[in-house]
Amino acid sequence: MTAALPGAGAARPRELLAAAARYCGQRLLAFLGYLGDVVLLGNQTVQFILRGQVTRREVFDQMAAIGVAGLPLVALTVCFSGMVFGVYGVEQFKAFGLTNLLGGITAMSMTREVAPVLAATVVAARSGSAIAAEMATMKITEQLDALRALATDPVEYLAVPRYIALVFTLPMLALVGMCAGTWGGGLVATWSGISWGEYISQIPDRVPPDYVVNGCIKAMVFGALIALASLRQGFRCGYGAESVGRTTTQAVVLNILWIHAANLLLAMLTE
Repeated sequence: MTAALPGAGAARPRELLAAAARYCGQRLLAFLGYLGDVVLLGNQTVQFILRGQVTRREVFDQMAAIGVAGLPLVALTVCFSGMVFGVYGVEQFKAFGLTNLLGGITAMSMTREVAPVLAATVVAARSGSAIAAEMATMKITEQLDALRALATDPVEYLAVPRYIALVFTLPMLALVGMCAGTWGGGLVATWSGISWGEYISQIPDRVPPDYVVNGCIKAMVFGALIALASLRQGFRCGYGAESVGRTTTQAVVLNILWIHAANLLLAMLTE
């Protein structure tokens, strides 16, 4: 039998610790680089907007593509969520004799949390992925380089209209979602024997205007984050068809992470 070298057992844990530290450092640097890209892109976009360098026709086209075309999907998604809330809540409220509170609680949940987050998630999956794929395709086909050759900044021509469209249409979609979710809960309540008048009786007391305003502000923040995260992934896409699919997937995942992280921060600030 061969004798083990002195200190060989201790060297292995040190190597593993060094490898773990190196990996964590690389991930941290990658995250800081990503965060810097998003901040710089946001700064450039806002500067163009403040200087009035906005292609209005493109803004309206993007608002139609994101807002009008996405309206049915957002309304259906939040409506189903309101109906689920009603299914779980009706029996519980009946057991305690508080059926008159069901509408107010449902509307409050939809206004403060469910509608803005679900609307943003639907838009991130539908429009955020489309933006990332479009920008990635334009990069690998050298259309972004062609714009620069024509003395046109891609951020001004492509990012600004999509940023404005998302920031302004997402609150409108959230408003529709608030109404659709509350209405969906009301449908289940009426099927379960609760009158419509009883369902909506507490909504004015439970949902003050500032809840609606806060929900719309939350949606605006989500819209800005979706735009910046999707555009950043598209602009940073590698070359090759495979990169487009990978970029699109990464954009959706990062958008959802941004939405929930911002939702937590905004909830802490507004409480």
